[in-house]
Amino acid sequence: MNNNTHLFRRRRVPLVLLLAGLGGVLLTGSCKKYADPPRVYEQADSVKIKKKRKVMLIVLEGATGQEVSKVMPPAIKQMLANSKYTWNAISDPVTNDPATLTSIMRGVASLKHQFTDSSFELNASAGEHDVVPVYPTFIQRLQDLGKIRKSTAVTSWKKLSDNLLIYADDPFTVANDAAVKDKIIDRLNTQNDDLLVADFNGINLAGISSGFSADAAAYRDAIVKTDTYIGNILEAIKARKNYDKEDWLVAVTSNHGGSGNSYGGNSAAERNIFALYYSPSFKSTELAAPPQVEVVRMQGKDATAINAKVAAANADRYNLKTKGEFTIQLKLKIYNKGVTQPAFFTKYANTTGAQPGWAFMFQAAGEWRVIIGANGKALLYLTGKNLPLNEWHALTLKVYEENGKRYGVVYTDGEKHTPTDITGYDITNTADLVAGFNQGYVSTGPVLSMADIRFYNAALPDNVIGSLPCTQPVGAADPYNNNLIGYWPCTDGLGGVMKDVSASKANLLLNGSYAWEFSEAYNCGPRKEYPLTNVIQNTDLFPQIIYWFGGKVDDAWKLDGKVWLDKFESEFVK
Repeated sequence: MNNNTHLFRRRRVPLVLLLAGLGGVLLTGSCKKYADPPRVYEQADSVKIKKKRKVMLIVLEGATGQEVSKVMPPAIKQMLANSKYTWNAISDPVTNDPATLTSIMRGVASLKHQFTDSSFELNASAGEHDVVPVYPTFIQRLQDLGKIRKSTAVTSWKKLSDNLLIYADDPFTVANDAAVKDKIIDRLNTQNDDLLVADFNGINLAGISSGFSADAAAYRDAIVKTDTYIGNILEAIKARKNYDKEDWLVAVTSNHGGSGNSYGGNSAAERNIFALYYSPSFKSTELAAPPQVEVVRMQGKDATAINAKVAAANADRYNLKTKGEFTIQLKLKIYNKGVTQPAFFTKYANTTGAQPGWAFMFQAAGEWRVIIGANGKALLYLTGKNLPLNEWHALTLKVYEENGKRYGVVYTDGEKHTPTDITGYDITNTADLVAGFNQGYVSTGPVLSMADIRFYNAALPDNVIGSLPCTQPVGAADPYNNNLIGYWPCTDGLGGVMKDVSASKANLLLNGSYAWEFSEAYNCGPRKEYPLTNVIQNTDLFPQIIYWFGGKVDDAWKLDGKVWLDKFESEFVK
């Protein structure tokens, strides 16, 4: 955390108050232009409220969800009996403190808000004269909607107080976490705030010094110590003289996790956070959602195409050549199969003639297939099954040698189809390796997401291929790990690269107007019933707070978070 001068002014300044009333646009001294959001008017209540609604938000910086669940400190454990909670919520893909805290307070991911360093200034990649929308914090929205009269925010990080928390009526910067706890309790004992925000940083500091793991004594002790502060705050809430006339939502969440002694990247451990929403009227519900992956939706043709490529100069290893054994496996979810027999994974310049190469594509009737070509030879078709839309499937091509001949065979979700003799076919070209639409084709590309692409220089046994749909990411213990010459999980969640995590390091580079989005992951077993269909994200806290105060989230705000507390209204709306 650095000490750069802060960007924003106190909300109490009349000019900023006026701007906030016009939608919360804030200006810097640069030439950047800021989009003027539509005027904000008070919305009709979406929740019928009898008691006075209040919110206590507690942010535990650096508390990895899974590690907190392993420690299971006493105050948090006791809260679970009356909480909606998850240990597997997901943080912003940029996991540094400014980006994640801004996402929590503004309800949008860093791709939109563009605050990604500790100066709390806009990302330099936003052009100096670009129009940049600025998303108000939930404190500003609640003030503009007339839902809160008084608010307090307390942190030991002055930069955070001077920027994101400055819109509270009373923002405080104190010396340390113990002082944060003391100030919050003092406010609960002496004031009548509708909203309080407490930011604790001790867990984060312990993670940096000793590792973000419950096995590290300092990290574990920091979780337990901060949990004690949470218990103290809960006791102070319940001791308020008007407590029986108040309806408190206590939200406890982390902003990011960590890996080793660091954070800031987009690994699963760094993005793993927890979220807990407590109210005495809540029934205990773990907010499990179907397994999720963050993927890019491939689509289109020509100017509208979104795809990913390994350039030909680095793609020779993905030729099937004249000899040798290979296995190619991928998972995909199809939204639209396109037209004119479109391809979706290729090492083939053009499939309209008898040229060397291979391509995964769809037939006119809807079945998927692999076509194989060689100069002067007829195209070969290895046909799979018709794949339903909006479902994940695992597709495999295996090339193997047997009794002096060479064969190709495809598998659908592990089911083997009829082998085809490809002996004598030289399947070598200088084309790019392309995931998604290939510009060399006349068809309109399908709309689909791809993940878990594996390219082996070995013919995997049928029983191994049959288990591929259900396997987890490849690890060093995998007996075929050394045969991987390309392995793209395709779930990076950020940026323009799908990283090849094999030794080849042949990354797939994204092209077009791509966007990372969450999708329900491949599920090879019996389907379970889940309380929610969407993964919980740090941006979800903003709309839950608006909802709790009886406000309505306006679509014009363009939040990334969604209201889901309304699914449990029968428990707390009387």
